[in-house]
Amino acid sequence: MRIASTMDKLTLEIEEKTTGIMWKNEFSASHLEAITQEAGSYRKFDVFIKLLISACEHQSGSVFIDIVE
Repeated sequence: MRIASTMDKLTLEIEEKTTGIMWKNEFSASHLEAITQEAGSYRKFDVFIKLLISACEHQSGSVFIDIVE
């Protein structure tokens, strides 16, 4: 998994290890903030990025990421 972000955009790149299939997408800061608001747990973009990195690096027992096909 590769995560890159700028002040207003998140880019995710994920490779499925057994098949080598790659998935890549970009998300605007405003889109991610809207999604968190709709989910009932609003997060500013910079906080969302920190939580995402924390989940990917297994730094917290309360934040995790689940990737589903």
